[in-house]
Amino acid sequence: GFANLKYYFFDVYDAVYYSSDTQPVSKSSPDQIRVLTIYYKISFNKEDFAKAGDDQINKFIDVNINDFKSALETLNAAYVDVKEGDSYTLQYIPEKGTSLILNNNKVLVTVPGAEFAKLYFRIWLDKENPIDEELRNNLLKTR
Repeated sequence: GFANLKYYFFDVYDAVYYSSDTQPVSKSSPDQIRVLTIYYKISFNKEDFAKAGDDQINKFIDVNINDFKSALETLNAAYVDVKEGDSYTLQYIPEKGTSLILNNNKVLVTVPGAEFAKLYFRIWLDKENPIDEELRNNLLKTR
């Protein structure tokens, strides 16, 4: 699916999501490939990504963020500043893990584990607390 995130009147990013699984992310199989690409329309510094991700994960009442502390620190340390026109891709491949890719060509880090992938994709796709409900609905629309 395709979606656009706006914050008030500002276009923040466009996002494209693909999964080989038809189940909601909370019930998805760990054997399914999952890809989310975000095309930024404004600049962000690397600290913004870590804070936003951690803040969103803390909204998931069924998750103890400390269980994922090492994985989150690894991913958060890999973020770099982005400018308008840059993109990040989160790509989960079973048996490999979740890769953070800058501008479709530079793998910054790969974090192992199906449970981490399930958790991190929930930021955008969670049934109860996604970062934005309209964004989630549009990303999942074509599935």
